[in-house]
Amino acid sequence: MYSKLVIPELVFFRESFDDQEDFFKEVSKKLLELGYVTEGYFKAVVEREVSYPTGLALENISIAIPHTNPEFIVKPFIAAYHLTNTVAFTQMATQDVTIQSELILALGIKEPQEQVGMLSKIIEVLNDPEFVKEYQSLSNQEQLVKLLKSKF
Repeated sequence: MYSKLVIPELVFFRESFDDQEDFFKEVSKKLLELGYVTEGYFKAVVEREVSYPTGLALENISIAIPHTNPEFIVKPFIAAYHLTNTVAFTQMATQDVTIQSELILALGIKEPQEQVGMLSKIIEVLNDPEFVKEYQSLSNQEQLVKLLKSKF
């Protein structure tokens, strides 16, 4: 259903970031260079993350699903970051609980009505212990692309 949004040039394997700000700078730069977002994306995604945190500690993995308003998205995408180190994000629906994200899925949602469905599908997939087991055993970017496309 959402597999067409998993684009190999936006799937990164064994990436490392100093912190959340470092991540947002890097993803914003890459997405802007490749024509997926507008100039205002960086500021908008950072502001939205402060107001509506996207960290999610699931049973078998901790993730972050940052996204922002559709007006900053040129074309829809799922940018996936497999991390070698965790990045701190605030837990969804809180302002003071920090989690260490092992996987970041930055979403570019062009149609607001798709947001709930996409987030639900991501959470459903990431709650599957088999998915997490397979994710944690990956050895390259190509395998990550294949896994994400097969599940989304």
